[in-house]
Amino acid sequence: MVVETGLHRWDAEQAFGEPSPLLDLEAVSGLDEYTDMWVPRMTELPALEARAVDLGHAWVLGIGPPEATVSGTGSDLYLRLMSRASAVELPEEWAAAVAALEPAPR
Repeated sequence: MVVETGLHRWDAEQAFGEPSPLLDLEAVSGLDEYTDMWVPRMTELPALEARAVDLGHAWVLGIGPPEATVSGTGSDLYLRLMSRASAVELPEEWAAAVAALEPAPR
C-alpha cells in the first residue's frame, strides 16, 4: 500500500502544481515491485538497468544482462516507469512498452 499511496499522493499534487518527489521508501518499494508485477508483462524487451543515484541501488528489469542503463533519482525512475512525468528518459522500446501497459490485475 505504501507504493500506491505515494503514487496517488504524487498524482494529486501534480494536479495542483509542483509535486514533491516520492519518499525513498515509496521509490524503493515501487522499483522492487516493478520487477515482479510489471516486467513479466513486458515480453521481448531487452533487459534494462535502472540506477537510483540517490539511493545507491540498481535494478535489472528483464532477463539477461542489461543492454541499456538509465539513471536518476529513485523517485524519477519509478515515476517514469509508471508513465508519469520525470527527468528520466527511457530507451525507445522501453518507453513504448511502458506507455502501452494496462492497469495491473487485481
